[in-house]
Amino acid sequence: MSKLIESGGGRPKAGRPGVPMKKVISISEIVAPIQVENDRYEVWASAEADYHEGTLEVELDSFLRRSADDEHLSPSWLPVKQTVIEQIDFEEGNPAAREIFENWVKRVRRAIGKRLVVRRSSPV
Repeated sequence: MSKLIESGGGRPKAGRPGVPMKKVISISEIVAPIQVENDRYEVWASAEADYHEGTLEVELDSFLRRSADDEHLSPSWLPVKQTVIEQIDFEEGNPAAREIFENWVKRVRRAIGKRLVVRRSSPV
């Protein structure tokens, strides 16, 4: 069973204090290029997955990254940061995290829609 948590900021990991979580996967992907006025940006999707005592925790994010200087923006039309939590065996962690990330990338693509050019007056 999956549990989805939308987060506007950082939250503590599910693991016990002093007991480290195992990194399952850290992945990011350029989803699409986009023009914001005269600047070229890339839409990125990312996932950080950790495992601890039967729990897989996948933190998902999406953002714009300016090609010229690595500036990051979080426009309102992109999905907000989310955390997906699943109770699974460790061996299933990597495939499950990849599947969650693939679904996240699809969601980010849908959010982009036909936005090839964005004006700064838009909520970028």
